[in-house]
Amino acid sequence: MGNPVTKIIETPALQARVLRLRLFLVGLARDYWKDAPLHVNPTLQRFLSLSRNWRRTSKSSASSSEVKEKTSPESSVNEERAGDSEKEETRVWSADRIQVMEVMWGAGSSFPGGEEYINALTSPLGLNEETSVLDMGAGLGDLARKLAEDYKCYVMGLEMDKTLATRGMVMSIAAAKGKKAPITFYDPAEYSATRKYDCIIAREVFCRVIGKEKFFKAIDSSLKNGGGQIVFTELVMAPAVRERPAIRSWLEREKSMAPLTQIELIKTWKGMGYDLRIAEDQTALYKNHVLAGLVSLVSYMKTNVPDPDTKIIVVREVDFWSRRFAAFGQGLKYYRFYGIKH
Repeated sequence: MGNPVTKIIETPALQARVLRLRLFLVGLARDYWKDAPLHVNPTLQRFLSLSRNWRRTSKSSASSSEVKEKTSPESSVNEERAGDSEKEETRVWSADRIQVMEVMWGAGSSFPGGEEYINALTSPLGLNEETSVLDMGAGLGDLARKLAEDYKCYVMGLEMDKTLATRGMVMSIAAAKGKKAPITFYDPAEYSATRKYDCIIAREVFCRVIGKEKFFKAIDSSLKNGGGQIVFTELVMAPAVRERPAIRSWLEREKSMAPLTQIELIKTWKGMGYDLRIAEDQTALYKNHVLAGLVSLVSYMKTNVPDPDTKIIVVREVDFWSRRFAAFGQGLKYYRFYGIKH
């Protein structure tokens, strides 16, 4: 069964939006980016190249003639003229990094994908009000609050970024989920099990941890025996691709990353007594989520003009995601795993 997000992302209409995204970023280069530090200005050309390559290689359910018709220069010009005829008021936008992230990924979220992806990620777990969940990469707590709301279960959210954890807890309290979906900072190097949970969820956690063996054992100690479930998403990478230019550029930006290979992850969890039933390459879907977030950011900035400090944050976020996006083209992968503990 196809993923609904993939179907939406591959429509000709959204592909046309991505083309206009590239054009609009050129305009941003003249205005929004001029206050940014020189060392991050190459972000623009990097992303323009990436979005062009994605447009060439992405699959579409529509015929090529339909895509051509919907994305023709005449069509784009007409749409732009229509937009010009209905000028929207603009305002100065002052934001910190978390607020920029929320524009890209949705309110209360620091991950690509949104609610539909959370639903797909957690659907194998069979959650209910009796279930206890440990979220090892809670971010701002969107997943924890959604599960607590939808299934009335208890979700303990742990986040290794203090700023995200603090803001996430404020959001949980504001949503009346301070007890059912608390978000707390933790240090993976110091983590130890204080109770056992029915399910553990970890989004992009293990690739950011040094000393994985100790951490894996601590996670294992946190999961109930005889049916405890784990679902996690990971950036995985073969050692052979490490010296490729885009991979090296990505690792320069995300210095703490230490991704394992798909086989290493499978062997590790099977060796600890887990029946690892799903190991799915979701790289294409993840790239679509990233591009959708960048489209949302640019659309928002059409009527919300960043002030000088916010411009710097926006450029750095685009730089972060464009490097990761490029790394996917040279061997980095995004995987979803699901397993049951015997």
